[in-house]
Amino acid sequence: MTETILWVLALVVAPLLVAKADLWRKSIQLLRSSEMNAIRSWWERENMPRELRGATLFLNEQDISTTEPVALHGRVDQVFKTIKGVLVPVDTKTRDTTCIFKSDIIQLSVYRVILEAKYGSQYKVSRRGYVRVVIQSGSEESVRYMPVELLSERKVAALWRRYNALRSGEKKGKCTCDGHLH
Repeated sequence: MTETILWVLALVVAPLLVAKADLWRKSIQLLRSSEMNAIRSWWERENMPRELRGATLFLNEQDISTTEPVALHGRVDQVFKTIKGVLVPVDTKTRDTTCIFKSDIIQLSVYRVILEAKYGSQYKVSRRGYVRVVIQSGSEESVRYMPVELLSERKVAALWRRYNALRSGEKKGKCTCDGHLH
């Protein structure tokens, strides 16, 4: 009787278990493949730069600050950590056209200085960031990542000092509008 049960298990149950395990393995492979296709499709729609495609999201919509070299703070949209361990700041702007302003570069440069102060001992911080420009046209949306070279820590600190001197009245600003705006 015991021998019969063993034969039934060996000839009927074992092949069923092997077949079930094989189906499970194939469904996991298919799921992974469809997930990768979905990721690739998103990358294409996003026009994500190759540098960021394999990166992981390091910070998302997070307040960051430092007191060195000067007191700086901001709310970074995203910081990606590349495969090589480099932190890259990204700021999203909704615009009518794909354009970059000096203020975008300054904003990302401030984030770079803060990231360097907070994480520079663990990670390299890129000297380039991205302005992610979202252009809405009716129901269509297009996204472009515009690379920008970021300002040095020295230049960011100098801008901070100038800004504070203007705010305090210690220095007077120069008009650049030739009287058109006042």
